[in-house]
Amino acid sequence: MNSTILGSFVFAFGIVYGEARAQEWADVSLTVVLDNQASNPEHADATKGEHFLVNPRNKGIVNVVLTIDTRRTTLETKDIHPQLREVPKEKATLNAANDRFVPHISAIRAGQTIRINAGAKGCPSCSAAWDRPMLRPGQTWEVATNASERSPVRVECSINPQMSAFVLVLDHPYCGISDRDGKIKIEKLPAGIPLQFKIWHENQNRSIEDVVLNDNRVKWVRGSTQFTFREGLNDLGTLKIGLSSFRE
Repeated sequence: MNSTILGSFVFAFGIVYGEARAQEWADVSLTVVLDNQASNPEHADATKGEHFLVNPRNKGIVNVVLTIDTRRTTLETKDIHPQLREVPKEKATLNAANDRFVPHISAIRAGQTIRINAGAKGCPSCSAAWDRPMLRPGQTWEVATNASERSPVRVECSINPQMSAFVLVLDHPYCGISDRDGKIKIEKLPAGIPLQFKIWHENQNRSIEDVVLNDNRVKWVRGSTQFTFREGLNDLGTLKIGLSSFRE
């Protein structure tokens, strides 16, 4: 056989083989709702403010976090979409005003800086678990994170105990937080490989375990479950969580 032809064949085969093994990517959506018979619940307790909000229209639970469980899933560089591998250079922002923090729940990457702005009237003094002094009115506090945190970091006001926020510091970009309709979306996940996820809510009882996914009652051990996604959009449907999973 002509060596030139043979060489071309091997080269062409290598390209096809490489393309067949190229990582594919998936977008994921999920709607989280309260599974109970209460009529038009706005939230479980009016005194809790943003700590447990439920949409009265569709019972969507606000601020539910769904993220990769890195204790059970190891993500290599190739498993992270090329557009998401670099830690964002822009600073994340947490604003304190009108007796609340905005956003109430947020996620940042380890290595990213977060700027906390205290409003002139909105936050007399606030602190966080980052071993820093209290923030006074009108001050700005910047924290340059250098490692992921095992648990969400609580930022709170020492004067108003109902005024608090949580920041998740993650070593990966895959985190979704439910909006006012209880909808979660996570983009550019690796498709075709098993991924362990965990679910978290600030007002949960230890962990969220007994859930109903698309009318099928399942148990997520310690709030963790596994999914394998196909390329493209994956709509996981509706996840129902009962009131018993939350503190009163």
